[in-house]
Amino acid sequence: MAESAIVITGIGAQSAAGSGVDSLATALRLGTPLVSLTDPEDGLPVETGLRARLPGTLADAISQVGLDAAMAQVVRRVSARDPRYVGFSLLSVVEAAKEAHLDEVADRRRIAVIVAGDGMTLEAAHTMAKKHADSPLRVRPTYAHRMWATDLLGLVSDVVKTQGEGVVVSGASASGNLGIMTATRLLNDGAADVCLVVATMNELTNVEVMGFHALGTLARVASPAATSCRPFDVAHSGLVLGEGAATLILERRAHAKHRGRRALATVLSGASALHCTRQTQPSPEAERYVMQEALRRAGLDPGTVDLVSTHGTGTPAGDEAEAEAIRDMFDGEGPWIAATKAVLGHCLGAASALAAVACVLQIQEQTVFPSANLTQPLVPLRYAPKTAEPWRVGVAMVNAFAFGGLNTCVLLGPPGPCP
Repeated sequence: MAESAIVITGIGAQSAAGSGVDSLATALRLGTPLVSLTDPEDGLPVETGLRARLPGTLADAISQVGLDAAMAQVVRRVSARDPRYVGFSLLSVVEAAKEAHLDEVADRRRIAVIVAGDGMTLEAAHTMAKKHADSPLRVRPTYAHRMWATDLLGLVSDVVKTQGEGVVVSGASASGNLGIMTATRLLNDGAADVCLVVATMNELTNVEVMGFHALGTLARVASPAATSCRPFDVAHSGLVLGEGAATLILERRAHAKHRGRRALATVLSGASALHCTRQTQPSPEAERYVMQEALRRAGLDPGTVDLVSTHGTGTPAGDEAEAEAIRDMFDGEGPWIAATKAVLGHCLGAASALAAVACVLQIQEQTVFPSANLTQPLVPLRYAPKTAEPWRVGVAMVNAFAFGGLNTCVLLGPPGPCP
């Protein structure tokens, strides 16, 4: 298809930058890394203390997002006894719903919710396991429904009053992209008029962090610590784990226009493909294929791409594979190459949704956000500038690659028809 009929009408974000999309935009515009080093627990390697964490408490985040008193009270009430990820994920939902004026959609059965990622994070499971070890009677009855990913579906539906389809799409680090693609299909199939894509925050314990360490994927501690995540730099040594959540609200262009809502960007297409492995080894061929396929489905050629928001983790194998795939995709100077994880850390299931929000912001501002921690590029590509630069950003590509050989690419375009 030459032009998608799907637009984005609302975005919400929680990240190490702070609470809300405005905080995210400011941090990415400045390009200042938000990684810090805390003292790890006794016996843990120093690298496990490197994180890009959400600042402050949920109460702080609620006050910063600018909700009305009634909705702020709802978020406080429903998440009072929940793990942290619930409240922060929900905050991204209500911020996006407010911008899209979701309350004005009359037929609530035409609003679908897609949870992109695992609804219950492992922190909640470990906490309850400790209580069970102490006394099986300490296991709360709410655990019987909170152990399912559908719990967050129900919570979102309850808070923003949706009655349409509900879907959980789990794709590890590609969950956000898969959520956007699933929403696009539901809308194009006529199963919904509006779709919320909720990329949840992952809350990890030291067990999971040590798993990443044992795999050899965590970055070495640099000096200063904020420079430890260095995507596409010869000094890259691994990823830094981050915390975050994001929500994007999608609807058909005609529906948004009918109810007087402003489009922020257009979802042009998406593609996903496996490459026959359950391991973590990336495939340049598969990554190049999903980029090419996304362009083919949108009826575009590589020369129309202005910005590539890379998977860009900072791991040597991942960066090398993606850089090779991008180099083979584009002729000449090529598009700008960006890596949000240098600033926000790797937010796992929410990573590509936050990258998509970043692309929406750059399309809206007609600005390329700067690169961070890139001093000596691994491969000569057109990396984002050192400071934010005004630029015509028409088509943006969001790459996300996940464990299990899952490769995805989503194309975003301007609010109006794509040139």
